[in-house]
Amino acid sequence: MKKFFFQYPMLKRIFFSFGIVLLFLIGRYIPLPNVDISKSSVVANSSLEVASAVSGGSLANIGLFSLGLGPSMYSMILNRVFALGRRRQATDSSQQKKQMIVMFLVAAMQGLGIAASLTYVAHPILQPIQLIALTTFLLVTGSFILMWLGNLNAAYGMGGTTLIMFISIVVSQFRAVPILVEVVASPKIMYAVFIMVWTLLSIYVTVIFDKSEYRIPIQRVSIHNDFVKKAYLPIRVNPSNGMPIMYAFTFLALPQYFLILLSYLLKRNALLQYSVYFTPRTGIGIVIYVVLVLLLSYSFAFVNVDPVVLSKEFRVSGDFIKDVRPGKPTQLYLARYIRFFGVFSGVITSILLSIPLILFLSDEKLQDLTPLSGIFMMMTGMVLMIRDEVVTSRLRRKYTELFEGN
Repeated sequence: MKKFFFQYPMLKRIFFSFGIVLLFLIGRYIPLPNVDISKSSVVANSSLEVASAVSGGSLANIGLFSLGLGPSMYSMILNRVFALGRRRQATDSSQQKKQMIVMFLVAAMQGLGIAASLTYVAHPILQPIQLIALTTFLLVTGSFILMWLGNLNAAYGMGGTTLIMFISIVVSQFRAVPILVEVVASPKIMYAVFIMVWTLLSIYVTVIFDKSEYRIPIQRVSIHNDFVKKAYLPIRVNPSNGMPIMYAFTFLALPQYFLILLSYLLKRNALLQYSVYFTPRTGIGIVIYVVLVLLLSYSFAFVNVDPVVLSKEFRVSGDFIKDVRPGKPTQLYLARYIRFFGVFSGVITSILLSIPLILFLSDEKLQDLTPLSGIFMMMTGMVLMIRDEVVTSRLRRKYTELFEGN
């Protein structure tokens, strides 16, 4: 068996990822102690459930992994955005420590908000406040376990944390199938057809954006043949991939968790009515959602293609862009293109996301289907990311075979 896996390391990684997915699915349905399962759904609002599913969580069925990877996602993006453009980069251990602290604080806030809204079975020893504290501890622990499983999958499997989020979204979308069937069987069938066609168009644009790139010609000092004319630096038309949509949903969920917690602490359920402003089911919510997508598209463009790092790499290698001086001028030159494609892809993505949301804003039944374009754009981006990882991992085996005959 070891010899078999040694010959086919890709299968070993696939089997490992399958095991991680299995553990994730089991953990999703591990119930929390003393929680009334029949009344365990936190919200009837599907927007918060979608936001939770995007990060690997589940609020429809409260379990060990209900928080998902949301706290980890918050801490990662904040850590990376604040590190942009810094001349002195923090050490890996220092960055990891800060990220863990931020993750714990966010997880504690979200976990406490969920725990405070649950219904508990009477316990002979523990008081209600102790049950809430215990549930919060288990939810926070589950989030850290899920992050650990994602890191294991990144090291020994395929897809990292992206695979966990992808499976979570797929499982959560099973609930949309009966709604789609009901709408198709009703007089609103043409509206459902429009949403499905628009979703297919969104997937097509996502794939085209992934394949398209702008090529900046580079003069490489290490090349002294005809290939010097073919050297270039690629910048994807959508440098942020599907990450802005994923993180926009996650960021919209944070104030909703905060309002749930605040309403419990202040004993004012009226505060929950303000959560509609952070869902794409109202005009204001759609505006906030689109603004978040635009800002995150711009930010992730610079996170994924950092002009500061690229300009430093050019100076170290001696490579340069024709008619552009090294150092700061190169950095500004690259930043201009990254900024343009970040804004361009953000605008196109926002249009694809917002059109169905705006058209069917007044129809409650169709509102359950309008997020499909964004959800499938995310899933397409995840599949493309995992595919790129598979292709990259197979390159090593191909190059190994190249030298086996020597």
